[in-house]
Amino acid sequence: MTQEGLKRKLAAILSADVKEYSRLMREDEAATIQTLTEYRHVMTSLVNQHHGRVVDAVGDNLLAEFDSVVDAVLGSISLYSLGVCLKVPTLIPHD
Repeated sequence: MTQEGLKRKLAAILSADVKEYSRLMREDEAATIQTLTEYRHVMTSLVNQHHGRVVDAVGDNLLAEFDSVVDAVLGSISLYSLGVCLKVPTLIPHD
């Protein structure tokens, strides 16, 4: 395979999902979807504030891309802090 035409890019990737999503859906599907939708808007805003972009958001997963590792870490900390401040463990990004 030749290298012509290939554009390489370095990126830091953040993947976050909802802790115990299946249980939450089983217990109250409508409330879980409504809460997830509301938080997804806030999470997207936090990712954008840290110079990232949401690449995909399927089900309970949020996939974000950052050009800088520092921005990715700061964005992750913001997402973690959001979950802690709201006492919502479902917003804590995976390790």
